[in-house]
Amino acid sequence: MRRPTPPATSSPSASCSSCPPATSSCSAAPGPATTPEPVRAAATARPARPGRPPGTASFLQQVRTLGRCTSDEEAERVLHAVLTTLGSQLTGEERRDLAATLPERARATFASQIPLPEPAPAFVEAVAGTLNTSLTSARWDASSVLAALTDLAGDHLTDRLLTRLPRGYALLFGRADLTIAA
Repeated sequence: MRRPTPPATSSPSASCSSCPPATSSCSAAPGPATTPEPVRAAATARPARPGRPPGTASFLQQVRTLGRCTSDEEAERVLHAVLTTLGSQLTGEERRDLAATLPERARATFASQIPLPEPAPAFVEAVAGTLNTSLTSARWDASSVLAALTDLAGDHLTDRLLTRLPRGYALLFGRADLTIAA
């Protein structure tokens, strides 16, 4: 059974314990969202080790914890949907480097996709379609997986990934989506 969708709050900047892990304000709140702070891994997650990806079980547990999934099967389904969609969006060295950091099964899911770049809103819609869920739940799920990927890949690779992806992905990775004023 899916976890409940986050409740609406009266203030757009109110912090909500039901919000996706990559945001510092409730995504269900009306109005503009506040700038999120980067999410750090759960205490049980192992730090990223260059050249030696973590085991599938520990990565899946991190996704389950961050996404508040009710079972390993749900976390695996979410992970598969997000990695499938992300795998269709990345190319080049960033794709290769991210694949190298992933556990074997996650790497196979990610690398099996043919890159076909789409804008950021289509990413969340694609995840929602794959999981047969709402856009709010899909944003939650995508943020859960991408926050775990940020911890796994490290800040440098995450920065590189964000330069290759369309604008709008930073928030899904738990980062501020800043632009330079003209």
